Amino acid sequence: MISGGSFGKPSSGGGGGGVTIPAWGSLPAGSTGDVVPATLGGVAITARKGASIYHPAYPTSAQLAALWPSSDQFPGVRIGPMRRYWQAIAEQKPIKIMVIGDSNSVGQGKTGGDAGCRDISWPKLMATRFGWRDGMAFGNGRSDSDSRITYDGWFSNIKSCLGGAWQSNDGGQDLEFAPGIACDSVVVTGVAVFGAGGTSTVYVDGVSAGTINHNTDINGGNDLPQITWTGTRGVHTIKVSNNGGGTCWINSIQTFDSQSTVPDLYHCGVSDANMGDLYADNQPYDNRKHLRQIQPDIVILAATINDLDDGATVGSITTGMDLVRRNVRENRGEFIGVCGWATNRPNVTQANLDLLSAHLLTRSQEDLTAWVDNRAALGYTYATTNPAYVADDWHLNTAGYAAMEDQIRRIFE
Repeated sequence: MISGGSFGKPSSGGGGGGVTIPAWGSLPAGSTGDVVPATLGGVAITARKGASIYHPAYPTSAQLAALWPSSDQFPGVRIGPMRRYWQAIAEQKPIKIMVIGDSNSVGQGKTGGDAGCRDISWPKLMATRFGWRDGMAFGNGRSDSDSRITYDGWFSNIKSCLGGAWQSNDGGQDLEFAPGIACDSVVVTGVAVFGAGGTSTVYVDGVSAGTINHNTDINGGNDLPQITWTGTRGVHTIKVSNNGGGTCWINSIQTFDSQSTVPDLYHCGVSDANMGDLYADNQPYDNRKHLRQIQPDIVILAATINDLDDGATVGSITTGMDLVRRNVRENRGEFIGVCGWATNRPNVTQANLDLLSAHLLTRSQEDLTAWVDNRAALGYTYATTNPAYVADDWHLNTAGYAAMEDQIRRIFE
């Protein structure tokens, strides 16, 4: 970790020395971009990429841009050791890779309407590229985003619930998930509140797996009640039915395959989310409590556009980023920050995005993980963003999300 102006070099033995890390504008003569040769005091942070470390305070646009043509990094990407990921790949052990963010993580901007927009989202594209397992379903803040979900009266609600949540107000309404891949266990997580809420029944292939009580006054104070089903490995369909008697909320439907050796994708983008939604911990359904329950191994944060558009200060947003990072790290997860694209919205300025990007870069160096600035692939400002990538003032389109994924994927290569 970076501490007191020095960097503790990682080693297999857990030891390490420290060297002085230059500030912006004071890289040793002979450095190239962000690479400080070992002969000038640079410290390699990964044997795979050979990158060297230095300390980014708040850079100018020119200094941040200097990262992109680095000889050993893809433009706009800094890659750390990513120990947890590469160890899991080497040992063929499934890990939980979670993406949290806003509508540009959900995939909104799809030509012809947003129904099924999750299919063009960069997390989905990345899972397909690497062969990750995609067997989890979250509300995502849109009732039509996931083509694997069939709705009958249920709708997406509660932005500050991890990945969003579905809600049903009347008995007889069904929520059905057909993941289309093999599983041998299912976990359905509900949300319960004090003094309200009805009951819902979980069915797997039409057979009841149990009932969720959504009233903490009745269910013993369980804010996040779950039903777990285990059975024969195969392609199954999961349905949740509102039994009547009150409102029901479902946070997620997770399927697992005990024979899987690849990472599981937790696609938890939420339309219209801001940083306050993503770090909230003052309600039973908030992100922090769900992170404790799921305990993801790697969390990629890709947000901030909505905060800037709402007039939030850079300082308040970086504080929010650090709270998300805290929530991830307290569960022993690795945090990765992604700086969003330059939307055509008030306050989403080049200067503000520079500051946010630099803050995330600093955290990646402290944590020895990774950092991405999407503007390197999409356009540094809205005016210079490739128009072929843009759906509207807020969102990218199919080609834009493909370009975004093509950059972010580099951290897993």
